[in-house]
Amino acid sequence: MALFHAPVYDWRIPKERVIEMTPERGAFSAKLAELDAAYGRLNSCLRQLQSADASELKNQLRALDEEDRRCSEALETGAGSRLPFAAALAKLQLKYERGVDDLLSSEIDSGLDSFGKFEASALTAEHMIDVATSACRHALMAATAALLWQSESENKKQARNSQCSN
Repeated sequence: MALFHAPVYDWRIPKERVIEMTPERGAFSAKLAELDAAYGRLNSCLRQLQSADASELKNQLRALDEEDRRCSEALETGAGSRLPFAAALAKLQLKYERGVDDLLSSEIDSGLDSFGKFEASALTAEHMIDVATSACRHALMAATAALLWQSESENKKQARNSQCSN
């Protein structure tokens, strides 16, 4: 029984569904909504899973593995993006995720006893939460820079327009 299935995000959003980044809408409101939903899911699922039995945990893990596979496929599609920077970001994320998966698999398959497997998995979960925290900080830095460049661009455009009207 899967507790919750998050949507799989397609990198190829049709033009009619693209949310225009305007000051009234909020340049990053769609991504903030995704982040909020992901955090809510993490929080809710972890609370529920702590009291789940082994069967429920196995079912949830299978569902999460399938979701992870679909998300990796979407990232692979993004890695083929026409925009070089977007493709590079998707490739970097894929490389990182595969590296963590490989490391965790090798630890779990290395003949550890149940407690060793628990410890390796728990450390991985803690590390991933640290990575998410770091990603939030980097996202804030990138968003701030983007908003600054947007503001400067608008200021230059207004200055040009006011010069032309004089």
